[in-house]
Amino acid sequence: MWTIDYQGELEPEAPDAGAALVFPREILDAHGARVLNPATAPLGPGSVVPDSTVYHADMLLVPTQVLADGAVRAWFTAALDELGLAPDLPEDVGNDPREEPLQWRAVVLRVTRGVAEVDAWAVVQHLRTRLPVDSPVHGGLDGIPRRILEFGGRIGLNHLLVGSAVIGGEPVTDGHGLPGDTPGRAGFGYATRCPVQVVWPKPVPDPAFTGRAPVVALIDSGSAPHDWFDWQDEPWRGHQFLVSSKAQRKIVDGTPVNAARPQQVPAIEGHEDRPVSGRPLLGLVNAQAGHATFEAGLIHQIAPEARILNLRAMFADGLVSEHALHLALEYVLELVEANQRDANTGLFVDVVSLSCGYFNENRDDRVYTQSVERLVDEIRSKGVMVVAAAGNYAATKAFYPSGLAGLPDQEKRPFERAPIFGVGAKNPNGSIAIFSNGGAAIKYYAPGAMLISTFPPGIRGSAEPELELRGTRNGRPWIRESYDPDDFRSGFALWSGTSFAAPIVAGQVLAHLIRDHGAQLADVSVDAALTRGTAIVKKLQQ
Repeated sequence: MWTIDYQGELEPEAPDAGAALVFPREILDAHGARVLNPATAPLGPGSVVPDSTVYHADMLLVPTQVLADGAVRAWFTAALDELGLAPDLPEDVGNDPREEPLQWRAVVLRVTRGVAEVDAWAVVQHLRTRLPVDSPVHGGLDGIPRRILEFGGRIGLNHLLVGSAVIGGEPVTDGHGLPGDTPGRAGFGYATRCPVQVVWPKPVPDPAFTGRAPVVALIDSGSAPHDWFDWQDEPWRGHQFLVSSKAQRKIVDGTPVNAARPQQVPAIEGHEDRPVSGRPLLGLVNAQAGHATFEAGLIHQIAPEARILNLRAMFADGLVSEHALHLALEYVLELVEANQRDANTGLFVDVVSLSCGYFNENRDDRVYTQSVERLVDEIRSKGVMVVAAAGNYAATKAFYPSGLAGLPDQEKRPFERAPIFGVGAKNPNGSIAIFSNGGAAIKYYAPGAMLISTFPPGIRGSAEPELELRGTRNGRPWIRESYDPDDFRSGFALWSGTSFAAPIVAGQVLAHLIRDHGAQLADVSVDAALTRGTAIVKKLQQ
């Protein structure tokens, strides 16, 4: 039997330690990305040496108030002009900051004169040297300088998050492959992703349950055909397995194009999990192909009555642009707010499950994580619970967004926001998996090693059986062969990672909602949802 363990205290001898970030050069190039090197990173006056992180080199994440406020926008463009750069401003932001919610948009940097290095980290450092100085001795700032300081100081990097079943470069294991399509290899006893056969039937919802089916939003690698899931686009009209062309269009429209790049950064177009292979001349299966399908299967096994909203924000190579995650979360927020205003519109989402993350470049300064923190907090303030994977680097440094569960004020306002669960992985024997991150944010541990779940049966890579015999007998063909490691026509796979521990917790939360709160699920008001969230925390901590 499996359990979810609550661990309120840190593991012994677990200092706040990070991990080396290793990415194949071709993956960084494809995404226009850099790994921030603490030893060579340029710094502004008073700045501390950063930690390593991965980010889009030619983009910034800019608050909409900077873009909508003419005076603040003028400061922004003037500061960039000093570097020979200019922003490509998005067209979907108005000209009145009072009408714009505080959100962030990806803005491409382009060279306008001279020879300029396009490096978002260096640009952020420069922008902070151009912020007004607030001096309480002289009465503090007001008006335009105050707005520049408040919103200009929130401009940051557009991070690249990794699907946390990806392991690469850390000294523990790389059993799930590097980002891209590098084949994983078994490490410390863990098998790499591989096809398996199962004999159990598709889970069947309990016919006695007649209430509102709770909803989980998976923001991950997208949908794929499978016998268990009949994915339905909007309008949903009571369907159980949901995708959204509107959400995917929102992500595409919010992804800027850098005209200077001869090969554009891949776009998240459509809800389908693709491509299967990033290098068709090799035919190797992408590192995270099937990621969301595997997660959906875990949830469906635990809570077969629940509805699953499958939103694609992850590339099949395992990377997620931070702005794409923002846009997907904004879409969830829009659905929830609409449904809380009018039960005939939108969709109330009970749980958001996130199986990706990044290491922040400054572990002590929350300004570097405030964009994702603010959005997650806003979703939680509507009563939506958030489950986030710990990451697979065997590190204790916060891995965001799961790291938000370890911020100092998370336990102080339990009745103002729904809970966020940072989830690590356990082995089949109940011990903590050696690859799982830990630290202050990771208080829940669920099965995350050697799991079996659904996988797209149409995925077949170029690896072949070591032995194969073919023939005919009595006019009928036969094949006799050894194991094919990337032929997934069985529709099921074995896989490991905290990526999969998180949806198991999400599934258990949904099961508790169905079993213990079924009659009350029709009430999607903030107060009712927050009350359910508090009860779920108590249940999981028993």
